[in-house]
Amino acid sequence: MEPRDSHPGTPENQDRNPPDGGDNDPDPEGGPGDDDPEDPEDIPADNAGLAFVEAISRLSTSIKGLQRPSQGKVKVRDPDTFDGSDPKKLREFLFSCNLHFRDRPSSFSSDEKKILFILSYLKGAAIGWFEPGLMDIHNSAPWMWDYGNFINELESNFGPHDPVGDAEKAISLLSMKDNQRIYKYNVEFWKLASRVDWNDAALRERYFRGLPLRLRTEILRYGKPNNLTDMRHKAQNHDDVHWMVKDEADLESRSKTSSSKTSKDSSSNNNNSNKTGNSGNSSTNSGNNKSGNSNKKSDSGKSDKSKKSNQPSLDDKLGKDGKLTSEERDRRFKEGLCLYCGQAGHKSPDCEKAKAAKARAATTESSKTPSSGSSDSKKS
Repeated sequence: MEPRDSHPGTPENQDRNPPDGGDNDPDPEGGPGDDDPEDPEDIPADNAGLAFVEAISRLSTSIKGLQRPSQGKVKVRDPDTFDGSDPKKLREFLFSCNLHFRDRPSSFSSDEKKILFILSYLKGAAIGWFEPGLMDIHNSAPWMWDYGNFINELESNFGPHDPVGDAEKAISLLSMKDNQRIYKYNVEFWKLASRVDWNDAALRERYFRGLPLRLRTEILRYGKPNNLTDMRHKAQNHDDVHWMVKDEADLESRSKTSSSKTSKDSSSNNNNSNKTGNSGNSSTNSGNNKSGNSNKKSDSGKSDKSKKSNQPSLDDKLGKDGKLTSEERDRRFKEGLCLYCGQAGHKSPDCEKAKAAKARAATTESSKTPSSGSSDSKKS
């Protein structure tokens, strides 16, 4: 079987020839006409489909080596795999793939290599959709050799049903909250603006209406810009100033709070010291009062003792029977003292104390003796 390059007019060869020059395009991997067995252009036409499947398998195992950046270049992050379950993720997936195409254009100069690269990151329903076309080695699908057809096939089956309409709806509802910074709003607005077919005036008005009142007020203060770019710059400048002023206000508030707390702590310390001093004074006064009271008590005790000492003591003058001892009786006779009270100047019959004692004794005795009436009543 002759190589496919010797029959440029066959239908298979016409389908596979890329629109930008076909076999005459330089091959960065080895040049036209090389004998690389892995190049699809060097494989017989009858086995093109099978070779395509084998190339996918080889690419899946050696993709890391293919994506290794040349010296001095930054490595582009590998795309996340796409399974077709979320149409909104298709655009992000294709964007990641295009980063690789732009980073190494010489490695992805042909449509086949770009298609192989994207297919290697499909899984689930997405890769299942392309499986029949890959496995049919006799009837090659039109998207196998044309990158544009392949992207249309991918987007029509796994992309949003109405991407422009969805973007128009999303940008019409997009708004920035008052407590947000403007950067997130700008990113989302520009992403949606790239998908809609609106002129600059319509985008400028929609951008303005999506801003919070604090930014719209600042923009209107000196007149609205007449283009979207100037509108964005002005809004971003005012938003930056707003957050800087807020940071300054927060710093000022924290400073006042700190100084107020310091003054309160100082005042509290002064009050505590005053309380301590007052407590010491009160304890001193209390001690003085206690000592004064004790002095008063001791003074009263002394006075009571002195009063008692002025009165004559009879403990050594009376015998066990309660009468004067013979020594004391003889002493009072010799000195002419009263035998009852022991005072001079009178005799016992004239002693007032003796008379009072006799009167008390008579009263006590009469109270103890029952009356005749009560005795009569008892007898009856």
